Amino acid sequence: MFSDDQLAGCGHSGAEIVLWTYQGAQRLFAQHSIQWPSAETADATVTFSTTNPIGAAPASLTELFGEVHNRAGVRLPAGSRVEAYVDNTLCGVASTRSGDFDGYLIDVVGPDTRPGCRLGGDVTFRVDGFAVAETTPHDGRGQRDPFDLTVNTADATTDTT
Repeated sequence: MFSDDQLAGCGHSGAEIVLWTYQGAQRLFAQHSIQWPSAETADATVTFSTTNPIGAAPASLTELFGEVHNRAGVRLPAGSRVEAYVDNTLCGVASTRSGDFDGYLIDVVGPDTRPGCRLGGDVTFRVDGFAVAETTPHDGRGQRDPFDLTVNTADATTDTT
């Protein structure tokens, strides 16, 4: 369970969400999206298929994950806001986490989800408003290898644990 400050980008009232799981090493997306619940708890019937693993997920999605550090190499704390842009369009939002997984996990959507999130553009990042050194192509091919981010300032809040 994550705290509220670790959940940026995870949804909001009225949003459509697509759940996912793994069967072995294969990631499966739900066959249908569901409405973000308006209450703290909700029931939903979700189905997955190995013959259609992309399910209801957007066709053009670039998923990135990794650690986030400041220039000195110190990991930023859980709750740091990670934003992904293509040109000047915000195409993904997440928060850093700690626990079973330390780092960020972000889905950069494509133009089928948000106009301006064009494929072929470079994805740039901001963490808590600070620029990040790394960029990556927005190819819409789904999950990638780990992609760590380095904030371009020593002023970024650091993890002291």
